[in-house]
Amino acid sequence: MRTIVRWSVSAATILLFALPAIAQVQYRLEFYGGVTIPQDKDFDIDWGSYTHDFSPGAHGGIRIGVDSKGHFGQDIDYSYGTYASKIVNRASGESLFSFTPRVHQISWNALWYPGGAQSEGKVFPYLTLGVGGTVNSLSQRTANQTFPLSLEESSQRHLRTDNTFTFNAGFGARFRLNKRYGVRVDVRDYMSRSLRYGFPKVPGEPLPAILQVDPTTGELLRVLQEGTPFESPLPIGGLFHRITATVGFVYYF
Repeated sequence: MRTIVRWSVSAATILLFALPAIAQVQYRLEFYGGVTIPQDKDFDIDWGSYTHDFSPGAHGGIRIGVDSKGHFGQDIDYSYGTYASKIVNRASGESLFSFTPRVHQISWNALWYPGGAQSEGKVFPYLTLGVGGTVNSLSQRTANQTFPLSLEESSQRHLRTDNTFTFNAGFGARFRLNKRYGVRVDVRDYMSRSLRYGFPKVPGEPLPAILQVDPTTGELLRVLQEGTPFESPLPIGGLFHRITATVGFVYYF
């Protein structure tokens, strides 16, 4: 995950500051906030059918952007937010495990303005695509709780922070109020692999311990390989979608 973040920041910084060499550009500093709507995910295991259920949450962040004289621009942004999450038994509706991830998101986005990025108008609609990384962090209290869907013999009985590579697509518009200030509305779909918080997607096979024993006395001489127990799976597959809608304040410089 650290590699993803370093790559994203380095690439975005190079691109942001390389553009002035080839064209006159306009820089932007933005502060924004909005709503996050994650998509629920259904999954089945041997002893039941369940849903990883999410509630809408809130997030806020900061963007640094640059727009060319033509039709293109780009952003690098960081946001932080939370949303409630729980595992629900689909048959009974019972909530088995509730927790609230703390979501740190960094991304780099390219923007395309159909009407131009710096035209004489006041409204600048755009389409956007981007890549980045997400840290789905858990509190120590959540990490210390035993996850109810793991087997007793499993070594993976606790949820852990889950880091994912993320790509996104969306649309929005900038509204320029004057030379220095503006407002921006942005809607995006952030997509990644499904969250499993440290559990494998399929069961992990146990490994037997390999011991060296004295053939004469039967005394244990040394352990050549430590054994590992069965790993419980969390078989949630497919893409995980987080829809975000934000409104931000824009400062041009």
